[in-house]
Order: sequence, then structure tokens, then C-alpha cells
Amino acid sequence: MNSRVNLKNILIALLLSVAGFAYLTYYIFRASVDVVASDYIRIINYYLPDVTDLKYLLSWEGIANIPFAFLMRYINVKFFNYSVFFDKIVGLVGLMIFNFVTVKYALENLQNKYIKIIVSIIITFISFSLMAWEMILNGTGYPHFITIGLIALTFYFVGTSYAPERLRSELVERSATKCPWGAPPLLIIITSLLFAGSYSVAYLATLIIFSVISIIATLRVKHINVGARPVIIIIVSLICLALYYKSSHSGEQLVPVGFQDVTLKDIMEADATFPVRFFLSSFASALIGVETLMFAVTYGTITNTVIFIIGIVYIIIMLWALFVGIRDIISEKHRETETRSGELCEPNGEANCRGELCKPVPYLYMVYGLISFALIFLARYRFVRADYGMSSRYAIQYMFLTIGIILILSKKIDTIISRDKSEPEATHSGEPALLTLIVSALAIFILVFGHIITTTDEMYKTDNRKLVYEFVENVAKSYHDYTDEQLMGTFEYFRSAEHIKNALGTLEDNHLNVFQ
Repeated sequence: MNSRVNLKNILIALLLSVAGFAYLTYYIFRASVDVVASDYIRIINYYLPDVTDLKYLLSWEGIANIPFAFLMRYINVKFFNYSVFFDKIVGLVGLMIFNFVTVKYALENLQNKYIKIIVSIIITFISFSLMAWEMILNGTGYPHFITIGLIALTFYFVGTSYAPERLRSELVERSATKCPWGAPPLLIIITSLLFAGSYSVAYLATLIIFSVISIIATLRVKHINVGARPVIIIIVSLICLALYYKSSHSGEQLVPVGFQDVTLKDIMEADATFPVRFFLSSFASALIGVETLMFAVTYGTITNTVIFIIGIVYIIIMLWALFVGIRDIISEKHRETETRSGELCEPNGEANCRGELCKPVPYLYMVYGLISFALIFLARYRFVRADYGMSSRYAIQYMFLTIGIILILSKKIDTIISRDKSEPEATHSGEPALLTLIVSALAIFILVFGHIITTTDEMYKTDNRKLVYEFVENVAKSYHDYTDEQLMGTFEYFRSAEHIKNALGTLEDNHLNVFQ
């Protein structure tokens, strides 16, 4: 890839990312006001007013408490009087990184110029959709947004610099990314220990799985040599995972409100369908936002059965993407073993064979997303609510799976459309090309349509959401006049009304946020 094409890809990815950033900035100012609520109560009581106190950072709990957040709190208090808007905008930077990396990857791996633009717009729309409206408006989730950007960056670098020796030069040429082999381990350490917090588990588990598969491929597939790189990733990931585990279990273990002391076995004995309903509901919320679905159920537009059907549709789309991708990998493996002199592609098939075995990014996205679904279930099943995996707080984790699906299916569509006209009307994996094209395009359309429904619905709610935030602001300014129950309901913090009063008192005494 020449530098001119690479610059064009960078500019397109950057332009789309800036457009998404501008859109969500507009949404934040239209749908909210600058007032603390919810998770901010705990954070204020823990870390304010003295944001230079390093006792939480220098203890074993520091990793779980996210060191990056210490720096951001210091900047926010010292220069912005603890503005919630500041936190929200910082979070959007993480979405920009995620979208930039993902769009750039798509542009580098697609051939048809029209498909490149369409897919880039689709990825941007999903990245900046309002599926994650709660995280976007909450403000305290900004470290998680930065984390998903760094996770995408890690996956991108791993897919380029950790490819088999004989294909790495081609991938580097196409991506124009000369990533040193030591960059991914360093990025893993920085991301997991300084930014990721609870997201470290799915992140590191994904990298370990990828590395194990790479080692197996080295042993079983001729001409593939990945050297010691996967072993390094495994070692670094295990060390970081152990450090996070130690950190997360070192401090006071708070029991969430509604958490029940039951085992999964107890729940299964009472209701054997619970895990199925939990996962189907969670997958449904990855296609259409939870509030949109719940609103429709409340007003009788749909039933819970329809939600389960939507979840099944999402699972079918996911399985189709895996089928298409794995069939291509198997087909390429067979073609590779038949080539002479260890060449990657047959002379007349080069345009359609560009090392799918060595493009793990979409699969890394999908694995990360699936692990996130599993971890959310393990963390939330004790609330004994089948809809507890549907929170929009999890939307950015689910988004990895959705975009991984789109990357795989769009590549398949691009391969079919861009193939040599002299080839038979079938894909390399033996599937009818037209059928594969139609099904893949329909699957992408369904995913996009679900996000359109949710984003449109959320945009209609912006005025009402702002009214709620304005009410919270008024209550905060005169919090002494309200009962404990009113305060807990208003600030959506149900652990203790005393915590709310202490937090607001801290802000008032230091002239921060609504009291400046």
C-alpha cells in the first residue's frame, strides 16, 4: 500500500470519528446538564475533596480503582470545578479511538471503493449510536470508553505485528503500520493496569485465547511461524490478570443493592430456563436498546416472547458470520497446502486470497464480545433477574461482537463483488455466491436497523432526559430540604441517603459542580 492510499484511509477514518464525536457532544449538551448523580456519589465520598491523596492509588486496590481516573479527577477538580461534562467529553475521545482504528482496519482490508465507504459509515454509526446512552450521559464511565479504544488498538497491532513471519511484510505494507513486536505487550500492560479495571478480564482472556490458537497453528499448519510472540502475550496477560485479581480482592467488597446470596444451582432448580432467558434478553439488547424494548413491552406493543425472538435473531446472525468466516479460513488452509514453493496464493487468485488466516481482528472483536456476555452473566445472575444483562451500561462491550460480525460479513460481500468475473458463480468455500451475498447483506441490515430504531427513539427522549437532569440539579442545590427517600430516588443511589448528603456537602464546602 502506498503512502497516498494510507493517508486517504487515515483521513477518512479521522473525519468519520470527528463527526461522531461532534454528534455525541451535541447529544450530551441537549440531553443533560452538569450535575452529579448515581455513581458519582460513591466516587465523591471516596476521592474528594483531596484528589492528590494517593493512598488508594498506591495500595493493592489501585489497579482496580483505575489509575487513569486519578489523573482525570485531579484535572477536573483543579481546572473544571469537577464538571460532569468534562468526564463525558473525555469518554468520547475513547469512542473516537475505537472508531478510528476499526474504520482504518476496514478500509485496509476491503477492495471495492463503494463497500469501503458504506462499511466505514456503518461502523461509525454503530460506534456512536445511542445504544450506550446511559454510559454516555452518566459520565463516570469515561475510563471504560478510553479502554475500548485501547483494546481496539491492541487488537489492530496484534493482527499486524504478530502475523506469521512470511505474511507480516504484506500486512504491514497494506496497513502502513510498522509496529515493533514489543508494542503489543507494552500496550497490554498499560491498558490493563492503568485503564481497564473490570474490563481487563475479557480483554486479557481474549488475548490468551488468540495466542494459544496461534501456537497451535504454528504446530499444525505448514509454513506458519509466529515465533515466540504468542508466548510473550500469554505471559504478560497472565501476570496482568493476576495483578488485577489481587487488586480487585484487596479492598472492601461492597455488596450491590439487590444482590442475593444464592448459587446458580439454586436458581436453576427453581427455574431451569433462567440462563436461557438471561442470554436471549442480553443478545436482544445488543440489537435493540433495552429502554426501547421495555417501553414497547410496557405499552403492549411487543411481549417478552418477542424479545427472546429478537435475541435468537441476533444469535443466528452471529452464527452465520462465524460459519462464513470459518469456512473461508478452512478453504484458505486447504488452498495454501496445495500451493507450490510455499506461496500464499495461486498466481491467478491473488486478488481473492490475502491471508484470511492472518487477519484475526474481527475474530478478536467477536471473542471479546462473547466473553463479555459470559462475564456479565456470572456477575449478575445473583440478582435473579433475567433482564439484568440488558442494561445499556453493557452496550459498549456488546458492540465489539456486533462490529466483529459486520467486519466478517462485509469482507465476504466485498470478496464476492470484487472477484474475477471469469470465476464460477460461487465463493471459494463452495457456497452459492448470490445466496451468501444476500444473506450477509440482510444480516448487516438487521444489525444496523436495530441501532437506527434505538438511536431514533433515544433522540426523541432528549428533552425529557434533560428535564430529569434539571430536576436533579434543583434538588442538589437544596438537598437539605428533601427526605432520605426523595434523595435516594432522585440521585439513583440506594445504598444510603447519608452518602448522598456527605457527597453533596463535600461539593458545597469546596464550591464544586453545581455549587461553584
